[in-house]
Amino acid sequence: MVMIQDEESVTVSCSDHPPQAWYSEPCMLGIDEAGRGPVLGPMVYAAAFCPCSTDLTSKAFADSKTLTEARREALLAQLQADPGIGFRAESLSAAFISGRMLARDRHSLNELANDSTARLIAGVVAAGVNLTHAYIDTVGDADKHRSRLLAQFPAIHFTVCPKADSLYPIVSAASIVAKVTRDRQLSAYTCPEGPSSRDREYGCGAFADSKTLTEARREALLAQLQADPGIGFRAESLSAAFISGRMLARDRHSLNELANDSTARLIAGVVAAGVNLTHAYIDTVGDADKHRSRLLAQFPAIHFTVCPKADSLYPIVSAASIVAKVTRDRQLSAYTCPEGPSSRDREYGCGYPGELGRPCTPLLEAAAAVPVAWECEADDGAEGQQTLGWRAGAKRKAAGPRHAFFHMRRLALVGGGTFVRGASLHA
Repeated sequence: MVMIQDEESVTVSCSDHPPQAWYSEPCMLGIDEAGRGPVLGPMVYAAAFCPCSTDLTSKAFADSKTLTEARREALLAQLQADPGIGFRAESLSAAFISGRMLARDRHSLNELANDSTARLIAGVVAAGVNLTHAYIDTVGDADKHRSRLLAQFPAIHFTVCPKADSLYPIVSAASIVAKVTRDRQLSAYTCPEGPSSRDREYGCGAFADSKTLTEARREALLAQLQADPGIGFRAESLSAAFISGRMLARDRHSLNELANDSTARLIAGVVAAGVNLTHAYIDTVGDADKHRSRLLAQFPAIHFTVCPKADSLYPIVSAASIVAKVTRDRQLSAYTCPEGPSSRDREYGCGYPGELGRPCTPLLEAAAAVPVAWECEADDGAEGQQTLGWRAGAKRKAAGPRHAFFHMRRLALVGGGTFVRGASLHA
């Protein structure tokens, strides 16, 4: 990794590979950041780019917050060794950010982020890359951010949306570059405030979003919450069978609607307990403004802040995130699989597709624990075990004759091209 540091405390790093022949092909780029929420250390923006024809689904890239430190380091090593993918990163030091935000001509954090994004794109284009598509994790209003980028780079097609690091593998790759770059810089940080601070473990410098913590740390923090009389909490667990039943009922409810209803019930329960609730901070479900309007209509006396990544921005949401994650993990670890001994001893992790590995057949054998909103995708004429994957909310291609793979596992076709075992509909 090549690194260049300028006089303004902005460090730029990039992959070691010389310009490649594929630079002239239509290419896509993904951009994500690490360090907007933490109270310590730099903010790092990173871009990853490759030909549009490259299939990244097999490379196990994921939102860096969902990966362990060791896994992130291993994936960055893969990126560095792969001549078919390039990357650039820009690290803005805390001093640089503070200086710009407190200068006479002040720049907000969003403006600094927008400028960093533009510089990364310009750097990739200047290197000779034929950039045709760019996927960007949103900063503020997605449409406004997209319009700004289009004004600067009219030849590029931009997709700007929340959670792009979970939706597009090329953004996931950028997320990994940003997170590892930032963590390495923070681990090498020398504290100037004296010996009392030098040996302190600062972790990532972030508030305790549960996804950034180890299982042991989450358990320890939940124990602290349970022992603290100054903090209360409530949790509501919706079973896979309940979710499936509501999503497949005659009067169907989407997953967002179920989430909204659960949020409202939790707030109502706290208010009913006699709590004088004046402010509420909510991690967004779908459109943040619409979600806030819905909540205000139900609870007009409460001031709502609804935004993406609230679990990293507000400690009270971080606490809720820990309660939710530990509650779910405990329930999943105690799950008894009713589909036979072949599944009982399998490690399912947290239940995310990325933790299940391949082949995915054992997941089908545990279909009673899987909400049917997760769709099974496989080529009907293929050897199903090797091509089977899972995706959320996607529409399956028009089905031909079903492969024996599905018949053998008693998978029935229900509405929307979703395959599910009949037992899970009534569990």
